[in-house]
Amino acid sequence: MKERIEGLHHIGIPTKNMEATVDFYSSFGGEVIFEKEDTHEGKPIQVVLMKFMDTVFEFYEREQTTSNTGAIEHLAFSVNDIDGLYKIAKNIGYDFMQECVDRVQMSTYWPNSLRWFIVYGANGEKIEFCQSITV
Repeated sequence: MKERIEGLHHIGIPTKNMEATVDFYSSFGGEVIFEKEDTHEGKPIQVVLMKFMDTVFEFYEREQTTSNTGAIEHLAFSVNDIDGLYKIAKNIGYDFMQECVDRVQMSTYWPNSLRWFIVYGANGEKIEFCQSITV
């Protein structure tokens, strides 16, 4: 499995206030590299990708967030064979997020095509595996 993982892709953090979030992270060097409007549960939301050196943060609006210290919604790893890794994860018996139980998903949040799936870690955290697809 580890030979298919290339490194950290992004860190996902939900926010109730996108403007305050962007202002805060911009104040110490974060740069907006992509933003768009999307929908979640039938409601419009903003999605903003910010880059800090080699790390990308994915901020997306949610009405409810955990607001607990240390709570990050998910970590995402870049992979070089999303379908092969998905099969391995199924064979290992990982606990998959409901949307990913039957198939790899296609992202609407990212500027290029991105395929992904999410499993739950030992502490209930979400671990996303994703691969950019050239269209």
